[in-house]
Amino acid sequence: MQSPRPRAVWWPEPRHRRDDFGTRRVGGDCRRARHGRGDAVSGWNRSTSRVASCLRSPGFGARRRTGRWRHFLALVLATSLLTPAADVAVAEEPPAGEGLRIAQLERSDPVDFGREVLPILQRNCLACHNENDASADLVLETPAAIRRGGDSGPAVVPGDASGSLLLSVAAHREEPIMPPEDNEVRAKNLTAGELGLLRLWIDQGATGQLGRAAVSLSPPPATLRPVFGLAMTPHGDFVAAGRANRLAVYHVPTGRTVAQLSDPALVGSASGEAAPAHLDIVQSLAASSDGRTLASGGYRTAKIWRRAPLERVRTLKLRIREGPAADTAETTTRKDAKSVLALSADGRFAALVAPGNTIQIFDLVTGHVERTLVGHVAAITDLAFRVEGTQLASTDADGRVRFWNIADGRRLAEFAAGEASDASAAAASSASANATDGPNHIAINNNGTAHVIRQADGERVAELRTDAWARRKVAQARQATALAERIRGWAEYDRNEVAKMATRAQASVQQAALALEKLTQDGTGPADPKYLAAVESLEFRTSDLKRLTKDVVEAQGVVDEKTALRDAAKERLAQREKEAEAARVPLVSASIAAGGAEVVAVDRDGRLYTFAATDGTPIDRGAAPTTTSPVAVAGNAAGQIVTVASDGTVEIWQGGRWSLARTIGGLEAPELLVDRVTALAFSPDGRHLATGSGEPARSGELKLWDVETGELVRHIEGAHSDSVLDLSFNHDGSLLASCGADQNMRVFEVESGRRVHSFEYHTSHVLGVSWRADARVLATCGADGVVRVWNFKTGNEHKVLKRFEEREVTDVAFLGNSGNFVVGDARGVVGRWDYNGGGGQRLEGSQAFIYRVSASADGSVVAAGGDDGVVHVWTRDGQRLATFE
Repeated sequence: MQSPRPRAVWWPEPRHRRDDFGTRRVGGDCRRARHGRGDAVSGWNRSTSRVASCLRSPGFGARRRTGRWRHFLALVLATSLLTPAADVAVAEEPPAGEGLRIAQLERSDPVDFGREVLPILQRNCLACHNENDASADLVLETPAAIRRGGDSGPAVVPGDASGSLLLSVAAHREEPIMPPEDNEVRAKNLTAGELGLLRLWIDQGATGQLGRAAVSLSPPPATLRPVFGLAMTPHGDFVAAGRANRLAVYHVPTGRTVAQLSDPALVGSASGEAAPAHLDIVQSLAASSDGRTLASGGYRTAKIWRRAPLERVRTLKLRIREGPAADTAETTTRKDAKSVLALSADGRFAALVAPGNTIQIFDLVTGHVERTLVGHVAAITDLAFRVEGTQLASTDADGRVRFWNIADGRRLAEFAAGEASDASAAAASSASANATDGPNHIAINNNGTAHVIRQADGERVAELRTDAWARRKVAQARQATALAERIRGWAEYDRNEVAKMATRAQASVQQAALALEKLTQDGTGPADPKYLAAVESLEFRTSDLKRLTKDVVEAQGVVDEKTALRDAAKERLAQREKEAEAARVPLVSASIAAGGAEVVAVDRDGRLYTFAATDGTPIDRGAAPTTTSPVAVAGNAAGQIVTVASDGTVEIWQGGRWSLARTIGGLEAPELLVDRVTALAFSPDGRHLATGSGEPARSGELKLWDVETGELVRHIEGAHSDSVLDLSFNHDGSLLASCGADQNMRVFEVESGRRVHSFEYHTSHVLGVSWRADARVLATCGADGVVRVWNFKTGNEHKVLKRFEEREVTDVAFLGNSGNFVVGDARGVVGRWDYNGGGGQRLEGSQAFIYRVSASADGSVVAAGGDDGVVHVWTRDGQRLATFE
């Protein structure tokens, strides 16, 4: 019979927890589906191999859990049932005391190695004879490896089962018998039928190949909410979180969900939900330095997502015509820059104040005027569509509020603002406030400065600055300059230390020379041992001095290099400051959009901007239009923006949309990415993406990819022996730190893939790693409940923090240029620490098990997500900024 097609069975657990047998998780990551989707063999069979490997872990037997043993027994039974039955005619009885019975099988069809033989070996042999742990140098995973054999020679003789060592030891007819009695992995003796199948396979030539098992993924349940992947953009304004197979992007200043990322190649749910981001659980996330690119990791897959800039999608040329009966939209230039424009929620219609205090509603698809509304005497000051798009609210300088029916142009209600005489007027007034600016409005001064004003008390909420983007670049350049100065300081320190050693070596050489001279003066000759020892000492010290003298020269070269980089950083900072001075351009029109959360504005030169209405944080900006500069601008909640110029040109813009840019790997391409992509990191320049994955207990895969092309740049072979769980680039992207379930943290040279250092003091999975900005120090955290701080230059441990009540510490992130870092742990605590062990300030609010923490580039904003699916965002000092569920 054929093995059933494997399906993923979800057993979500935190990556720190112990497995079904109370031992450390060999897979290294409890964010994994408990039963595999096999690469070369059935997922069920592969799971059994992991169980066998798990049983070999140190500490097996501790904290056994009875209920989970039942799951294990069911798994073994299910796996056994997957092995095809063979017709057994006779069970050959061995001579007395000479081993096990071997069944004589009556069949003529070839034995399938992958479907029939390999499952037997997985259950009883592969725990000790696999590629990563080959006892006696014998690997039993493929026919070729079996024929090659190990220390005792070939394991099989094709066509001659009786002369094959594999069958002899498995049947206990030759030493050493396999599996051994009382073995640590509890492997069982092969049954007569299994031995018969093995003999038949060898007699048939011991051939075969591993066919790739079909992969069938069941979507994770909707109730699976833990945040396993979390990433914050460099400015701290956006944070992305993965829950189950879905991926959400949030805007921190406005507290909004701005996107639910969707892969169009996937199928949405029956309830009408959009397609998810991944087929299975989103295991990892990373944000690029450009603030517009995200990467997400899943099963055999890494996906790159991008946020589109503000783009002009359509331009209409409208003819100017006087009179309320015009069939094309009219515009007018107003020196006070208060031209009024509104955009419907669906982006289909726009309303514009026309000459004579009329309102014209035009269709953005055809460019034709649909309605002209007449009735205002005083100048119209505000327009807004109701959410459903069937009504329009307008206000004028006399404080009159009118509601219009879009379909036929009828006036539905009219009243003085704040003086509604009945319930319907009061409702209309409330709707008018909500439909226009909500609690805020925009004030633009004659000099072009603009502010968000709170209507309740007239207080300024935020200033809208067109130079906000330039000032961000100044802040980044200032941070880079400070970092360059610090790195230069460390280079000088290193040079001075080497120079001191050289000075001491010089004195030591002089001392040895004097000692040798004294022996010579005393008449001691070359035949005297003292003389020989003095000569040897002088030669050794002279050699040491030469080496140190060379080191001083090299250290001075590093100082010169770092000084040049510091000077270049200073020049960039000066340039950025000049650019910022010239970037302030007066605004001519602005309006509230996105349900009151954003402000859309246009400046004197025609460039379009969006800001957060809450605090003026810049969101996006477009290229300056090539047409006549707009005099009015409006936006809606869908991210559509419309501008109108005095010559009748209407431009429709769309911005802020996230979409899938590229997919690396895939279910049917296990050669590209092995198993689940549990770690991701962008290089500082955004050109490369590092992925960490691996088959649990078998391999830890580390690869670098070109972000633009999706091509493999480098495969760092043998990076880890178990799943890679976190990655971190240093400040210039020359070094990559990785950590994994093999209890190690390692640092590699990106250009060559060479391993620079290996840090091995953790006693369980290393779950997180982060560089200090100057690359002198790294911090790691692990399932052993400690944070370890490392001196990268020496490779030594600098500090150990054991203040987490022996609970797993799941992630760590250094904050900006400082020596502070944040960690999350199994208690649900997110805390800020100093790398010397000081601090310990808790960021209040989180309670559930924390999986991931992330921070802005300058360390001013911190985010964390955990088992309850809640994403918390704070300032570095613990002030809560937002919560997303």
